[in-house]
Amino acid sequence: MSVPSYHYPDRIGDLIYGTTIEDILPAEAPNIEIELGYGKQGSSYFAVSKENNGKRFVFISNPSRIFRFIIDDAGFHYDGFIPVTYHAGNNDIGYRGEMELVEVNNNGNVKYRLAFYLPYVPPMNSPTLSSNLVYIYNLDSTGEITLDNNGWNKYYLPYENSSQIPIMDRAYIHGLEFSPDGNILYITHQSNSDYPSAFDFFDFNNISAGIQPVPGVTLQESLNFQNSQIEIGKSGSSDLLYLAYSGGLATFSNPNTPSLGSLQMNTVPFQYDYNMQGVSYYSDGLKSYMLPDQIACYRTANT
Repeated sequence: MSVPSYHYPDRIGDLIYGTTIEDILPAEAPNIEIELGYGKQGSSYFAVSKENNGKRFVFISNPSRIFRFIIDDAGFHYDGFIPVTYHAGNNDIGYRGEMELVEVNNNGNVKYRLAFYLPYVPPMNSPTLSSNLVYIYNLDSTGEITLDNNGWNKYYLPYENSSQIPIMDRAYIHGLEFSPDGNILYITHQSNSDYPSAFDFFDFNNISAGIQPVPGVTLQESLNFQNSQIEIGKSGSSDLLYLAYSGGLATFSNPNTPSLGSLQMNTVPFQYDYNMQGVSYYSDGLKSYMLPDQIACYRTANT
């Protein structure tokens, strides 16, 4: 993002190719250990901020840390890390989710919210259930953890794996996306008897409600999105939540206010095959209808 495009010299941002992610990291960066297992690490994710005051953040995760980098006029720099409280070790190899970053306004010191997914495996003989866990961190303008207006610096949203649920039916999480204002987090996951709706949301202005099914979406409709990745996009001046599934792209309107939203299943109809690249076996945790990520859905000079 700091050099002109090879194909479009008037635009900033060029593709750099390497055999591993470490090939393109700055020399001072630590070994972030994401090239594991069949050439991929299931829960290694990337997120990039919009440009602010001549710099942007890049976050790269592995099962135990989120590494923070800065892109500015001087290049690409390592800037420290955020520890993951309940890391999964190598139990995350067979999972494919997302990591999302959003700018937040009018919430004290909070400048960004960062959300990502990891499986949680408790210590042996622990009474705690394993779970598919959504982590959310509140970050200040320097990328450090800080308190929001609720008095929280981080949130853990567990989809617990009860003993009655077979491994293949656990609530594997595939899609995460914030509303444009950063007050809503949307989640897609595999449905089971404990978590029947596959399309949920979490409202930071109503945290006592916990994880809720998205209103106006029937249970049957939600099942289309068990393996969907999600992205915010624009249709004219309107924000839309896009969901990839076997029938193409669906949209959900008014993402800042779920109670006013409506689902359109066939916004961009086409036959879409799920992705399980990198493995030679079937995995519900890896099965995903993928969407390319972008920076806050805008592709303009200041993003």
